[in-house]
Amino acid sequence: TIEPLTRPLPTLPISLAQRRMCFMEHLDEESAANNMSSALRLTGQLNVAAKEQSFQALIERHEVQQFVYKAEQGEPVVVHRPDLKFQLPVEDLGHLPDDEREAELQVRLHTEANTRFDLTADLPLRAKLFCLAPEAHVLLLTIHHIASDGWSTAVLFLELSQLYAAQGNGRAHPLPDLPIQYADYAHWQTNWLQ
Repeated sequence: TIEPLTRPLPTLPISLAQRRMCFMEHLDEESAANNMSSALRLTGQLNVAAKEQSFQALIERHEVQQFVYKAEQGEPVVVHRPDLKFQLPVEDLGHLPDDEREAELQVRLHTEANTRFDLTADLPLRAKLFCLAPEAHVLLLTIHHIASDGWSTAVLFLELSQLYAAQGNGRAHPLPDLPIQYADYAHWQTNWLQ
């Protein structure tokens, strides 16, 4: 059974997968191979402030999205940074002619998806919103694999949509508290292996 740790924690446990990712990032400091990106086309009115607040609520809900990774005496350590705030940058492509807009969007999506995370300072989740027209947007979500996997990304998108729907309608946070966080799993894994 994975039991939740008492918080706040003086130090956070690191899982074997996170340790491996830190090692691989150190080996190739130019690579963005661990970036996972997904783009969504959004149609209709969009409340950008509510979308940004939804992302912040998502990050607050999933503690692993608040971690940065440092090295102490050559060993990777997790640092909890709940003070880091999410920002949703918006790029307006609506001024471009129709025949150029989609091509420019693809270039910018590719560039953003392949921009490396600085795991020592950045949240492991970022997003960018591209405005194509007043009611046409593309939302790009990029997550570092150290904080998510393909299955988890689908969960994050579902929760983001639920948070945005509540935020846009002035309702309370609709999601129940999580019984455990990733640090609880990492602690369990370390003890089990010992």
